[in-house]
Amino acid sequence: MLNPVFAAQHLRAFVPLFHRVARQLELVLQQLIAEGSREVELVDWISRLAVELIAQGALGCTFDSLSPNAGKHEFAAALKKYAPATSSLHFLRRVTHLLPKWPRILRFCACRIPSAKVHNIIRICDIMHKYSMQIFEEKKALLGNGDEEFAHQLSEGKDIISLLMRENKNAAERARLSEEEIIGQIGCVRVLSCAAHTDRSSRTFLFAGSETTSVALSRILLLLAENPNVQAKLRDELKEAFTSLPDGEMTYEVLSELPYLDAVCRETLRVYPPVSFISRTCKKGVAIPLSQPIETSDGPLSAIFVPQGTDTLVHLTAINRSKQIWGADAEEWKPERFLSPLPESVGEAHIPGVYSNTMTFSAGGYSCIGFKFAELELKVVLAHLVRSFRFSPSQSEIVWKYGGLTTPSVKGSDAVGPKLPMVVERL
Repeated sequence: MLNPVFAAQHLRAFVPLFHRVARQLELVLQQLIAEGSREVELVDWISRLAVELIAQGALGCTFDSLSPNAGKHEFAAALKKYAPATSSLHFLRRVTHLLPKWPRILRFCACRIPSAKVHNIIRICDIMHKYSMQIFEEKKALLGNGDEEFAHQLSEGKDIISLLMRENKNAAERARLSEEEIIGQIGCVRVLSCAAHTDRSSRTFLFAGSETTSVALSRILLLLAENPNVQAKLRDELKEAFTSLPDGEMTYEVLSELPYLDAVCRETLRVYPPVSFISRTCKKGVAIPLSQPIETSDGPLSAIFVPQGTDTLVHLTAINRSKQIWGADAEEWKPERFLSPLPESVGEAHIPGVYSNTMTFSAGGYSCIGFKFAELELKVVLAHLVRSFRFSPSQSEIVWKYGGLTTPSVKGSDAVGPKLPMVVERL
């Protein structure tokens, strides 16, 4: 139902929206450094930007959080707390699948568990559910007014959920999503507000589309700060492209024809994928062939049998940085890599990923449906920020913490949450 909206003809319509949101962040940074260059804690603003991009692009709403004095919207704040809250109770997932799936009983039991962490998850999910229901009911009412209003929304490049609901209405009855499933894609289903069943509600547009974009953009800006020659070269390309635009906004076609911008994005997502690994459960026994045989005491092994029910981890970063595939410098960040033909070994490896011969956005039927949407977000935001500001490293040493997502932090700091201080200078 959603594949058509991520095709090129529809992605073009998102560009003006992305420009408007990126311009908001640009104005925020201009105000923060009005008296000259200074150190700015960027990760919070990048996170707000990412949430606003996906809120407007996927849900057709705004949290109005991109202004220096704005507080965090209740929905956005709950979204940020969701992953840490569920991760702290990860061990419960080993036993809670044994519980009955009846919503009322689950909630009754969850509310009586003597754990502040469980009650915190319930509060977070209730907040997300409240706003998810509000958005859903607004879309449902709009759907009742006819497709003309939906077409108008889509023509402005926003509201993926509206398209989903419209296509769902026209689908065969056996193929339709339930209202609960649609609400779950917006934010959270209230009946799942128990630690036992948070996995389903985590696979939403807001969660999957904002956190990963925030991490990717943070990484790119830090790499540009640490590599001023790359930053200068990218800025020159962007300035040259902007001078030929009458309205000062790049179109989808212009963004697609900037080779160095494309190379910076591709190389960053190759070497530093926001998600380092994914987990999969084998639904039936299968022999997985190896790209090269492994020598064992019993002789060469060319395949590994994985029994049904086996939990596996796919290490995306290891595949992306394989020296066997990408060459001896595979672990180095070199945007120029994508400005010339790639090694023959890259094509011969037949990496099944959907993006640029990498596994960054996974592969197959469970790959990221919005990878082109995400890449377009990155390019539009970088086009604004790199052209308007110079980014330099701060005195603090930045380290990256690896978990479900990689997040930046200041080495030796006791501060809670991601941190990315950087010196920003207006050009």
